[in-house]
Amino acid sequence: EVVSIAVNKNTCPGDKSALKPSGIRFGTPALTTRGFQESDIVQVGLFIDRAVQIALDINSSNSNQT
Repeated sequence: EVVSIAVNKNTCPGDKSALKPSGIRFGTPALTTRGFQESDIVQVGLFIDRAVQIALDINSSNSNQT
């Protein structure tokens, strides 16, 4: 929201409950309005993937400290 890009949680195939969705949805109109091309959006996806990997690593290392 800080950069005016809408993000929300979405269910994915295989989710057991709509109350605990495992997916996220990005509002790409804000990106295309800013002139992002396909290659730019691919880079955004790579940034998101890296952020998820960092979060998983942190969660994993914290669970090992118990």
